[in-house]
Amino acid sequence: WYPEVLQGRAAEVLSAVNAVANERSLTMPQVAFAWVLSHPEVTVAISGADTESQIEDVAQAADVILSHEEIGILNDASSGLGIVLDRG
Repeated sequence: WYPEVLQGRAAEVLSAVNAVANERSLTMPQVAFAWVLSHPEVTVAISGADTESQIEDVAQAADVILSHEEIGILNDASSGLGIVLDRG
């Protein structure tokens, strides 16, 4: 079901994350994690990292502070987007 999920609005969100990552010379996971952590309503963020290198990559996001403009771009891209990933 990945082709179904990773198109349309979901693809727009990935494109926005990629654009911010490229502009800041960061990885997409770093931007995504920093974005999640930028929301004051989030009290904990859980990484889906599987390998030591992925964990190290995402851990660097703790030092990333996104600008208000970057957060706005990412929020706008994802506004109203709700996908149920667990169809179990």
